[in-house]
Amino acid sequence: MISRRTALVGLAGLTAASPVLAKAPLARQQVAQAYRLRVGRFEVIALGDGYLDIPPSLFPGADSDTVDDLARRSFLKPGPIPTAVNAFAINTGEMLYLVDAGCGGVRGPALGHLTDSLRAVGLDPAQVDAVLMTHLHIDHAAGLRTASGAAAFPNAELLVAEAEKTFWFDPGLPSRASAMMQPMISNAAASLAPYASRTTLFTPGREIAPGITCVPLPGHTPGHTGFLIESDGESLLIWGDIIHVGAYQFPRPDLSIAFDVDMQTAAATRLRMFEQAVSERILIAGMHVSFPGLGHVVRDGKGFAFAPLAWQPLA
Repeated sequence: MISRRTALVGLAGLTAASPVLAKAPLARQQVAQAYRLRVGRFEVIALGDGYLDIPPSLFPGADSDTVDDLARRSFLKPGPIPTAVNAFAINTGEMLYLVDAGCGGVRGPALGHLTDSLRAVGLDPAQVDAVLMTHLHIDHAAGLRTASGAAAFPNAELLVAEAEKTFWFDPGLPSRASAMMQPMISNAAASLAPYASRTTLFTPGREIAPGITCVPLPGHTPGHTGFLIESDGESLLIWGDIIHVGAYQFPRPDLSIAFDVDMQTAAATRLRMFEQAVSERILIAGMHVSFPGLGHVVRDGKGFAFAPLAWQPLA
């Protein structure tokens, strides 16, 4: 085993024979997050919007000892877990689609970096032809608008599940919604407003664009939707918010987050998707899976685990 003393002795000898190098400044921030993946003829680009800290208290089905133990098993410190917020661009060669829009500037500097990530791969928000929404929570939809309330994607059509819009725009929802849900309601209205004349509602289970099929994944929200990308015999399922903290929910799919509108249905959908992903060896992309959010679900004892996709060059 290499000890600190051994390492320092080795470095001392190296330094004596090495020229003095200029000091490099500490960056104190990550570079823009983007990763390209080929799916048949399509190019899918994972885009990081930033991260949010999710405290264990948002998982009411688990006691503190359970979540602390699950965190340690994944080499994480117990307590709030830094959790990725991802979006995905789909370039078909003819059209540029964006799945979800990130958080915009409404939740502080840790989020709202989707535009930077797009530009890091040479894309401009004005090039996006359509934004496909998994659902309308703040960390997915607030980025649809600029700080002034204009459309962040000025030339894009907006596609939303009919059940999702019906739920958030129900006039009676504010009177029966929890305090946690109230900001979500106002955000849904504000985020869709700039696209009022170019919003298309879809029902699940059909192809909404060549090679892109919407998949119903209810529970997190009533219209929560995944998108199955298929091209030349290859496929990828963008599953939205099936999980929020992988360290907890892969081994314990029964654990639902408090943001789930229907926690029991969300848990059932999560288990069904885990089973299907394992049996069919589905490549998945998740909005809250560690960036770039791509990989496979595998069985691990009585639960499941996540096998991240290895880095690969573009063919």
